[in-house]
Amino acid sequence: MSDSRGDARGTRVSIVVPAYNVAPYLADAIDSVLAQTHAAHEIIVVDDGSPDASADIASRYGARVRLIRQRNRGIGAARNRGAAAATGDWLVFLDGDDVLEPDALAKQLDVAYRNPESVLVAGDGEQFNDEGVVAPSIIGGPLAARLALSGPGELSGRFHLDLIAHNAFTTTGQAMVARAAFESVGGFLQRREWSEDWDMWLRLSRRWPVTLHRGRVLRYRVRSESLSGADAERPIRWSIWRVPVIRRHLADASAEERVALLSRLDGVVREGAREAYYFGRHRNRARALRYLWRLSIRARWHAAPLRNLVALALPDAVVAAIARSVRALRADSGRSA
Repeated sequence: MSDSRGDARGTRVSIVVPAYNVAPYLADAIDSVLAQTHAAHEIIVVDDGSPDASADIASRYGARVRLIRQRNRGIGAARNRGAAAATGDWLVFLDGDDVLEPDALAKQLDVAYRNPESVLVAGDGEQFNDEGVVAPSIIGGPLAARLALSGPGELSGRFHLDLIAHNAFTTTGQAMVARAAFESVGGFLQRREWSEDWDMWLRLSRRWPVTLHRGRVLRYRVRSESLSGADAERPIRWSIWRVPVIRRHLADASAEERVALLSRLDGVVREGAREAYYFGRHRNRARALRYLWRLSIRARWHAAPLRNLVALALPDAVVAAIARSVRALRADSGRSA
């Protein structure tokens, strides 16, 4: 797919910014694109029926920003609408509350041209909030560990199974995607409360190599009112959103992929059920019970969320008594062995 890209200096990168209730942050996102050392070919802001002033803010930039308005259809639909209007060779899907580093596009393109077979190039960055840096990296899991050991600071290859086991990326804005590949796999899922970004990485990595690098390209803003919710609830929501993506990929998985997907499904459901249980015990029982019910339905009545749902619905004293009995039985079993 590299034949039509030309050299890096003339490569066109389209920035697609979905906007829904990001008025306090949108100007920072747009300004970070306008400040790039490698100028973006175009900036497309898709106002997804936002009730705040997001569209007004984007319109203030005049011809420098193309504003598209649509009724509220969700982030996947907004990204697809922007991609359909884009004319660049590469696409960057920058969330309206995140900020690109000034040399982000230059770094991404340099890596892309050293790895011409890759259709997805993802860099690192930091997580921050109003108080400062929350985390120094936005690449995680086993691939992050392998990248840390990479001498040149780049890791390129067929990572489909790795990305099934762990979504290494925090947000879409840290990645640059070849537009031809994006169109070939059919764009983002347009389903609410699905992990549409992870689904995209899986579809791309199944067909082509991808590249990760340690260059800092993005500042990822962490805020409690974002789509993912407050920090304590994010692992629960993510588990609920990941389950249908895994089931979708199971439909046409190879034998090797199926083993990886089923293992990931079990781990996701157990993690979500555990996080929901402790969230209910220490924060909000009613909300946790709703989460566990939704997880049970999506996971097709996996035992973990059902077990934790029942335990959370019981009085604390009853759960404590059951736990003591279980520990006693385990101790007796150990002594008899």
